[in-house]
Amino acid sequence: MQDNMDRYFSGVFNINGEEIAGDLIYNKESGATILNLMKRVIDAFPIGRSYGNLDIITGVLNSGAIVTLFHNHCARNHTQAFQTQQLVFVADYAIWSKGDATNVKFNKLECVLENALNWSGLSTIDTSDFSTIKIKKIDNKNEYHWFGAKITFSTSLNCELFSLPHKEESKVVERLIVSIESDEKLDALNFISIRNKIISLISFAIKNNVNIDEQVLYDYDDSYQIGPHTEYFKYHLYTSEQRLTIHGSNRLDYNFNLCQLSPEKDIQKELTLLEPYSTSIYLYLSIRICPQKWFF
Repeated sequence: MQDNMDRYFSGVFNINGEEIAGDLIYNKESGATILNLMKRVIDAFPIGRSYGNLDIITGVLNSGAIVTLFHNHCARNHTQAFQTQQLVFVADYAIWSKGDATNVKFNKLECVLENALNWSGLSTIDTSDFSTIKIKKIDNKNEYHWFGAKITFSTSLNCELFSLPHKEESKVVERLIVSIESDEKLDALNFISIRNKIISLISFAIKNNVNIDEQVLYDYDDSYQIGPHTEYFKYHLYTSEQRLTIHGSNRLDYNFNLCQLSPEKDIQKELTLLEPYSTSIYLYLSIRICPQKWFF
């Protein structure tokens, strides 16, 4: 089972005030965050304790990282031979950080998206001269004000071409970054809601699926100094979206591109007008490989 896991960590987790050792599993393909716990049964409860769904579970991993799991469904509660009890919880989302994120509100969510770069029209790579590869030096981003937040589109580039020593085969990966920033602090669910609207907008525009590669939350009150620069601690966010199939598509078939959305456009009104048409698109895009099934 572990061969399919992107993340698999052991630690100790707080379940209704009780510290229980177990494993935290995150599978990127299925989007599942699963907590698998084992404990010994005590004489006072020979068939084990009863556990229901829990809104919050906190844990400290063996690496020292602290994980906060939100909206946890108890998927399994099994006692074996009156000796051990297994508990399995499935979380809606989780935050990895240096501290308990139960009551933390944030200023910004930054998402790295797959299959959205062409739609944005942004790129860090200069392809004007096909005989050479250059990195643009200009500030390559677009800024909008949607859903009561500042939305910034930019790009990230992971390029092995300029690494030393040079490789015979080099990998270049460029992704679209969507930054959602709010003047008023929001909890993670509010940022996730805005993120979903933006991803839905892009999916409708390109008639294709968009996947999330990475998500990071920032609290501007949680910072540290490196010389003259202020750096912010990262709160890594993992949500329960399954990775979807990327269908073949042509930019000429897009409904619209980012450059066609002016900063003054009322995007909320545009999304409302698109709702009757978007339903059929989403039904088509929802055809996917059956998600992994978990057995414990």
